[in-house]
Amino acid sequence: MIDGWTDWMDWDGGDAPPDELKGCEGAQLKFRSGEASGLLSWIAVESYSWLHDGGELDIVAYRYKPAGRPERDGRAVLDVQVGGDHYKTLAIQPVEYIHANKIGFLEGSVIKYVTRWRNKNGIEDLKKARHFIDLLIEFEQGGRDAIATESGNTR
Repeated sequence: MIDGWTDWMDWDGGDAPPDELKGCEGAQLKFRSGEASGLLSWIAVESYSWLHDGGELDIVAYRYKPAGRPERDGRAVLDVQVGGDHYKTLAIQPVEYIHANKIGFLEGSVIKYVTRWRNKNGIEDLKKARHFIDLLIEFEQGGRDAIATESGNTR
């Protein structure tokens, strides 16, 4: 990668630009003629025909500069972890997965605790995950009394 840009990626034609270009800081296109475009915005990238018709203007490769991540104190926000390092070794942080999949609070809490239990609070985190599962069951079954009856708990 040069100056934050990806390497050139081959393009064999398709209906629309590749998804990874959405929201990028900029892109360049290489045409069958051998020429390359200048720096393009996402709107400009979308306006090109990505289908191949055998002409000199067929897009045969592209590269792009991914959008920068928000920063805090000069560092990407996801690189900052408050209160430990239990997520630092993961390929993807739970919050990234939860946000990308539009997962709700209760389910997200389960994911968070189950992901970190070995590296943070052990069995206590598993109990917290179970608590959020119980809450989810209670809400899905229609209220507070449903889970109290099943577990024998009285509130």
